[in-house]
Amino acid sequence: MTAASGDSGERPDYEGLPPPAYGSPDPAYGGWPPAAPPPPYPAPGVPGPGFPYPPPPPYPPSPGYPPPYGGPHPGGYGYPGYPVTPATNVLAIVSLVSSISGLLCFIGSLAGIITGVIAMGQIKRTGEKGYALAVAGTAAGVVGLLIYLVMLAYALSS
Repeated sequence: MTAASGDSGERPDYEGLPPPAYGSPDPAYGGWPPAAPPPPYPAPGVPGPGFPYPPPPPYPPSPGYPPPYGGPHPGGYGYPGYPVTPATNVLAIVSLVSSISGLLCFIGSLAGIITGVIAMGQIKRTGEKGYALAVAGTAAGVVGLLIYLVMLAYALSS
């Protein structure tokens, strides 16, 4: 069948021909010429061809602002003006976690009560955060201990 342009639509047969030779193009036939070697590096201390000017001077400090980075700070460590927040007491966290685990075993309730009372004393003395955690841990430990005591009394009475 022939197309409107007169082309039969069939491909020509290439079976007897060798494959084309692939490689770098030959410069004699319009290929790429060999690359020129790069320019040598300048001697140490000698500016390169792109840097004929010296570096600009540093900016003067602005009035009313703190000294630039790396300068001495009047308040010691840290950036002045930002208060340091106190850390959360670790025993308060331990109290809450052990009291919650005390719902599964008796020892966790006792550990939660003891560490909660110690944490409340430390928090009052040092000013750390976590007083509510210590109170919650102590209260959860007491509730867990009461549940175990009620279960023990029920088990012994029957």
